[in-house]
Amino acid sequence: VDVDSFEGPLIEEAIQRQGLRPKLLLVEVNAGIPPPLQYALLDSPQLERFGTEVSLAIGDNAPMEVNAPFAGVSVSYLVRRLAPHYGLLELGSPDAVFVRTDLLSALGRKAPLDEFQAFARGWVDVHGFSRHQLRRWLFELDEVEALGEFHNHLTDWMLSRFGTMLPFTLGV
Repeated sequence: VDVDSFEGPLIEEAIQRQGLRPKLLLVEVNAGIPPPLQYALLDSPQLERFGTEVSLAIGDNAPMEVNAPFAGVSVSYLVRRLAPHYGLLELGSPDAVFVRTDLLSALGRKAPLDEFQAFARGWVDVHGFSRHQLRRWLFELDEVEALGEFHNHLTDWMLSRFGTMLPFTLGV
């Protein structure tokens, strides 16, 4: 699932309300949002107006389009919302692979992958967040402080570029 915007609610609709039960789920996640922050952008007509990509230029190179910092869903959001029926199998920025928990043993796994360990050892592709911010949210702050700083960064980013907020959910 890769729609560069509201993957979280889309997956919830398919799994929880429509009853789909795929063996594997490959989902693009926002790798700039570390555990335990549970973030998901919500669907909104505003997405058509503002989009979810920004231009990034390095040096004299032509700008490339990358996902904005508010796009997508965090791995922790998916881990919480998909449990107990799905567990994290792999995390490789920007994608997370979830497997039905009844199939873990067939893959030689006793338990799902721990999201904190996966995030700490993985490669992170971040847009709109500095690596310093990401390290601070993951390693230096407790979860409540990280939640506050992340919320402030995200709302400031949206307000400075759009003059309004896009709807999202955020928690720990």
